Amino acid sequence: AGIALADDGADLFGGRFELLLPDEQAEYATGPRTGVSGAGGGGAFPWRYWLPGDPTVSPYKRHPKSDD
Repeated sequence: AGIALADDGADLFGGRFELLLPDEQAEYATGPRTGVSGAGGGGAFPWRYWLPGDPTVSPYKRHPKSDD
């Protein structure tokens, strides 16, 4: 079912919730972060993660002044 808005403020360690890991690891992709300037925002730090083919993921658009 998942966590709903009605669960806001609930104690996550109170026994009502549990974290279930999938049997297989999902495939994911990495790339440069969006909206981050400076050394931490370049290609050396591919800290943007997404699920390939997920319709909720917006495409990466490089800033015109970016070196990447």
